[in-house]
Amino acid sequence: MQNLRKRAKHLHAVKHKLKTRFQKEYISLLKQTSNKVQTPLSVGDIVLISLDNKKRVDWPLAKIVEIYKGRDGVSRVARLKTQSGELIRPIQRLCRWKLQ
Repeated sequence: MQNLRKRAKHLHAVKHKLKTRFQKEYISLLKQTSNKVQTPLSVGDIVLISLDNKKRVDWPLAKIVEIYKGRDGVSRVARLKTQSGELIRPIQRLCRWKLQ
């Protein structure tokens, strides 16, 4: 029984280290590369929602459901599906999630 507890504790520690490393390395890399010129966001893209009150590693993931354009024809706002429901956010507050 004690061996099982040790194993569960070790598994929890490994998962925590992996999550922390992923957040520090990959998400910060995403933000650095997002400053480059890139293709516009489109329906179906996975994005991070930028929040002022949270660190970058804690930004939630969302999927773009619909994009609304301004009078000038430029994409301004997107409707997003998150784990907790749907939101409408400005395009400038979204960071593309690159899966490669």
